Amino acid sequence: MSSPPVSPPIPSPIALQKIHNDDVRSAVFKALEDIGAAKLDFDLSQFKVKKLDLDAGAASLEIKLGDKYPKSYLNIGAGASEIVIRVPSNSGCDLNLSAVLSGKSISGFEKIDHGHYRTDNFETAENKIYINVDAAVSSYTITRY
Repeated sequence: MSSPPVSPPIPSPIALQKIHNDDVRSAVFKALEDIGAAKLDFDLSQFKVKKLDLDAGAASLEIKLGDKYPKSYLNIGAGASEIVIRVPSNSGCDLNLSAVLSGKSISGFEKIDHGHYRTDNFETAENKIYINVDAAVSSYTITRY
């Protein structure tokens, strides 16, 4: 009697790809992940994140970024989602929002143009974070800590 086929390993919820260095505390990460109906709470403040791309359906996303990398990029595409993004106050942040029916709460940013916001220290900050959010029926909150 033959044994049943072995199932492939289940992938991790978010596959972080280390692109530099073997020491996880000083490594640089980039990630790309598709998320369906899920709740995701990422505290990435202690990591060097170069780029994080998230494509979410009906999801609850909470993302805390750090100031460990000179230029970090966060790109979020979302359907019916709740999005909370926290960025460090010492990093300059450029935020572009494209939303259909969304509620927003943005603190610590100045409006540059329709859907474009920037922190007052963007030009002088040593580290910069670029955030692009393309959301449909979503609520999003962006704060500084």
